[in-house]
Amino acid sequence: AAPYRDVEDLLMSCTGRIHLFIGVPEMSAARFERFLAVGGFEVSAEKKGGAVVWLQVKSLVGAICRIRNPWYPGPLRAIDLASGAEAPVESAGDTVSFSTVAGHAYELRR
Repeated sequence: AAPYRDVEDLLMSCTGRIHLFIGVPEMSAARFERFLAVGGFEVSAEKKGGAVVWLQVKSLVGAICRIRNPWYPGPLRAIDLASGAEAPVESAGDTVSFSTVAGHAYELRR
């Protein structure tokens, strides 16, 4: 993966919505782990061949997570890694949101 000059190339959340790889060229590979996002989230993700292949969000405070769906217009599933349960996800355009439990990590999948 290429080095990036700014964290915001990889993760932007200043609007309250998590947006991944905004400054990464389409077909480039990139990976980051445990970056902090607005709203009390710790985000880890990997992109290969122009697609997000791994995405995990840990809730630090138990808030609603709002994220730009990296697989839009396809669906996104949020799996609570502590319980294995699928969290209900709401969609509005390319943004999805789901409620979280403090301390729980969620793997986001297609």
